[in-house]
Amino acid sequence: MYNLACCLYNQAKHSAAEPLFRRALESRRRVLGLEAPDTIDCIYFLANSFLGQANDSSAEPLYLQALKLMQRVLGHEAPDTINCIYYLAHCLYNQANYSAAEPLIRQALELRGRVSGPEAPHTIDCIYLLAHCLTGQGKYSAAEPLYRQALELRQRV
Repeated sequence: MYNLACCLYNQAKHSAAEPLFRRALESRRRVLGLEAPDTIDCIYFLANSFLGQANDSSAEPLYLQALKLMQRVLGHEAPDTINCIYYLAHCLYNQANYSAAEPLIRQALELRGRVSGPEAPHTIDCIYLLAHCLTGQGKYSAAEPLYRQALELRQRV
């Protein structure tokens, strides 16, 4: 069930993947427990499937739950934890909750830069999202150098 959900998700068939992720999550929670990495993974991908459907209000609490569990079980600098921070921030950004998104984007940027390197594609994605978030808050002079930095890095990489 989970593998089929992932297959559908990878094809951007988020609405078809969602009920399968829900069923897989309930099964894994019952059999493995809430803190099992496979259960946490299900929570995260269910949130991603909601984000893919532009259902940010359903994705947000799942990202929050997954993040708390990932930090406790996997650690604060695990790649999955960092990705969860980024997607939670993206979810908040999509809801125009820029003041909540900005510190999470900055945290993801700092962690991705340290763990993956300053020129890694995921790090550059964080720079772009931070620039977008600052633009959404009307902080154009702070956003402009970030857009320039991201553009320069994209062209180089």
